[in-house]
Amino acid sequence: MKTLIVHYLPTGADSHTRQLLKLFEEVAPTGEREVLDLLETPAPTFGRASMAAYLKRNYRHEPLTEAEAALFAPQDALIAQLKAADVLVMAYPMHNFSLPAPVKAYIDAIMFIGETFDWTPAGPAPVMQHLRALTLYTSGLELGTGPMHEFPNWDGVHALSRILFEFMGFSAWESIGVSLRDPQTRPAKLAEVRRRLEGLVHQWYPSTCAV
Repeated sequence: MKTLIVHYLPTGADSHTRQLLKLFEEVAPTGEREVLDLLETPAPTFGRASMAAYLKRNYRHEPLTEAEAALFAPQDALIAQLKAADVLVMAYPMHNFSLPAPVKAYIDAIMFIGETFDWTPAGPAPVMQHLRALTLYTSGLELGTGPMHEFPNWDGVHALSRILFEFMGFSAWESIGVSLRDPQTRPAKLAEVRRRLEGLVHQWYPSTCAV
């Protein structure tokens, strides 16, 4: 099985999210892994010309010139990379209750109609059934408790992950998010994350997992 790890860890060695990703890397089979660092290789975004070419090709099904096709060749490469994987692992910190901008840019770059999702008169049609997705993220605040208990919909990362991966038809998805700011509770939280990851790995890598 091939695992594609896409991460955005702007605080580097101090990243709390990096600790979650490290746990996954420890408990998951080494197997075939590919890593995309969105800090080193930012996802492309659409401009007027590339959006016009995308609509022309993917919505109106009209042929493109070589120059038009080249405008979103980077997005096509990211889509091909994703489709070649069996498991997608995304790791990033929560920014303002949702996805950091570079992560959203990646999502926008790989969600192409006719490629990773499709639409019929009856609604969305699943395309990516061969893939499973795991989102690992950390938040600064201990959200949902204490002074934040009155905000039941604070977790935009979990909500948006569910929307995106179910819309594309992923066969399974999971999100694990914690706050690791408190050093007193951090060891117990990391132990719980490891336990959850071990269970998930046994389900998703049954023929190769030796954990």
